[in-house]
Amino acid sequence: SLRPDRAAALAALGHLSKGQKKNLFSPDPGTMKTAEGRWYEALIYEMVLRLAVSSDSIRHIVSKGADARIRRLKVQLGQNGLFYSQSGDIKVRGNGQDLAEFDLLLLGRDHEIAFGEIVTSSANLNELEEEIAYKKKLLGYLFGQEKVPFMLFSSVDISRVSAVRRLMRDPVN
Repeated sequence: SLRPDRAAALAALGHLSKGQKKNLFSPDPGTMKTAEGRWYEALIYEMVLRLAVSSDSIRHIVSKGADARIRRLKVQLGQNGLFYSQSGDIKVRGNGQDLAEFDLLLLGRDHEIAFGEIVTSSANLNELEEEIAYKKKLLGYLFGQEKVPFMLFSSVDISRVSAVRRLMRDPVN
């Protein structure tokens, strides 16, 4: 039921670099699609931030994009836990290696960690199922949770994809 509006779209632009904003109008379709994907991811983040204000189900949302750029550390051996990439993406590191990237990470009302994936294409969704299982196991281990809730946001209709249907059968998702 989330619907983007002009204010959210403009706020999402603030999470893009100058080059990514320029690439939104690139004549190269691949370059443009990549920039659109980053913008859509930032748009969902902004809309969930607004939703959190009126929802008692969401206690905290992990910052990302422009909200997180000033908090990043350089990659070093021995780093373990949550970190930000240069562009403000949320990463989990183990001994300085990136183990996973999260499009959206939040804390629910019962202090349980949950995550979201944001997709802009129906391509490679069969791999998504394995990726989600891995991320659930990783977060479950890190935060001592037996079940890790997951949300899927898409700019295209993916409801008929078998991998998505299997993911949505899980009541935690």
